[in-house]
Amino acid sequence: MAHLLRGYGDDRTPVAHSNDIFKEHLRKFQLSKLIGKKNSGMPVVVDDTLKGKAAGDTVVFHFIPQYKGPGLYGQNITITGNEKSLDEFIDTIKIDQVAMAFAKRGKLTTKRLIWDFRSEAKSQLSNWFTDQNNVWSFDALTGYLANGFDYIPEKDRATTPLVNGVGRCVRASSTKGFELVAPANTSDNALLTNMAATDLINTQLLDNLTIVAKHGNDKYQIAPVRMNSNGKEMYFLLLSLEAARDLRQDSRFEKHALSLVQAGLDPAKDPFVSGALGVWGNVILLESEYIHKIVKSDKSVAVSRNLLLGANAMAMIWAQTTDYREEWKDYQREIGIAADEIRGQKKLVFDGVDQGVIQVPTAYK
Repeated sequence: MAHLLRGYGDDRTPVAHSNDIFKEHLRKFQLSKLIGKKNSGMPVVVDDTLKGKAAGDTVVFHFIPQYKGPGLYGQNITITGNEKSLDEFIDTIKIDQVAMAFAKRGKLTTKRLIWDFRSEAKSQLSNWFTDQNNVWSFDALTGYLANGFDYIPEKDRATTPLVNGVGRCVRASSTKGFELVAPANTSDNALLTNMAATDLINTQLLDNLTIVAKHGNDKYQIAPVRMNSNGKEMYFLLLSLEAARDLRQDSRFEKHALSLVQAGLDPAKDPFVSGALGVWGNVILLESEYIHKIVKSDKSVAVSRNLLLGANAMAMIWAQTTDYREEWKDYQREIGIAADEIRGQKKLVFDGVDQGVIQVPTAYK
């Protein structure tokens, strides 16, 4: 039996379709304005140049921390034999194939019907990858997606700590304003047990986020992102819609939060600040429907796992960007359209410490 396959290289299946879908779904990705290449200082590191890698391979990221020990003083000191070494840490990211496809069955009587289906399928593929980009990225930043496409098993999800390193989780507190959370207490169950419904987001928590980012961990600080508008170094706090609503109702925030103009930020120069809720100190506040929320079984406590991002929070890597294909079957009575990528994503963790993200759990009303 013979059949016709219309594939990637066919003149009627333009290569541009692959590039169009990839560029479109990356452009619509919610964190698209926070991405950059390696060493760009942006929160999301993107590498789409890993040709030769295949599904099931791993990609290695390197981290060499800045040495901060004492120098060698005095003209009589011997330098030879007193040299210091540099530490190097790595994080490996798994890549795998992910695909989505649509098919149309039945006799195709006109080219117009064929082209309509192709246009719709292409749009659907782009939108699917866009949504999944958001899901995978927030799952990775939160810790549910451990590596590549390997999720924490559902049976272990509620009891698995999701934060690596001291000072990488700070929660709201109705009595103290804020409270550091030990890594062992960052599972869903632990947060819901230790937090009260009154532990809402507050400005005292916001006041201390930069301090925690810089000094919460004894060895590594969260590197801020340098703005093009004013040269200042800032962090990004991604809030759930509920946390953002609660913050708007805080009278101190309403009175003292800065607008983008007041903070000297220009969306034309820093597109990622567009639509910001406001600026508090050197923290830019954004809201996202993809922030994870957890609810206690008796509904007494609901918590948002908000995220403070600095540089190099996570990596998104592609060994193959979007490959668009069409396939005809059954004497042109059935057409299938598919797209696939070989890719992976992971929160970057070096020396057992989350590199560029702090979880900021807050209860919400």
